[in-house]
Amino acid sequence: MNGVWVSVASTQCRADCEMWPAGCGGTQELDAQFVRQVCVAVLAIDGSTGKINQFIEDCGDAKVTTAAEALAPLLPMSSVNWSGAVPVGVASSSQLYAFQVSSGAQRHTAYVSANTGHLLLIVDRPESGAPGSIRSSLTSRAVGELGMSCAPAATTLPVALDPAESVGLAVATEAVLATGLLQALRRNFESVGPLVVTAMDAAPSQLLVFVTGTGLVVPK
Repeated sequence: MNGVWVSVASTQCRADCEMWPAGCGGTQELDAQFVRQVCVAVLAIDGSTGKINQFIEDCGDAKVTTAAEALAPLLPMSSVNWSGAVPVGVASSSQLYAFQVSSGAQRHTAYVSANTGHLLLIVDRPESGAPGSIRSSLTSRAVGELGMSCAPAATTLPVALDPAESVGLAVATEAVLATGLLQALRRNFESVGPLVVTAMDAAPSQLLVFVTGTGLVVPK
């Protein structure tokens, strides 16, 4: 089969993804994770270099979740008082509920999937502007599982979670498009995206990107 070849680092990927075993268009390990109706991939990306520093993924059954239902699991936490948390962004466009509250010298932001109700992670961000840190019950996956892009021209609309926040949409988008994540999600789900970008700190030295796939194409 004829195909257009595009260079990714020192490896070649065909635009038709025919070199799938080599990791073009996502790896087999990544593909094997997509077995539920909804999956959310979260990437922590260096805001200056575009390097992906961390990758976590959560899948679950589809469940329409209200803001109150998304906040409820946070309220019993003893480490942070979430009762005064304020929402960030718009769930209908981001497919996420984000709640933010300040506690002492830190600002805490919790991210919950609007499609499953699962808590994805909490970012603790010092008010001083120092780098933020991630707390999550989800296991970090190897960044190498994302594979390489075999269709770099493919695009998914990037949006800032908080329109008032200055984030590197171009850096985040380029980093995601260099991987095979979007091809893997589109192969397995009826609907993918958008790329939802937010900053972990004031610099911002690190960005978070959330990508949601909904509607499993072929139940495994």
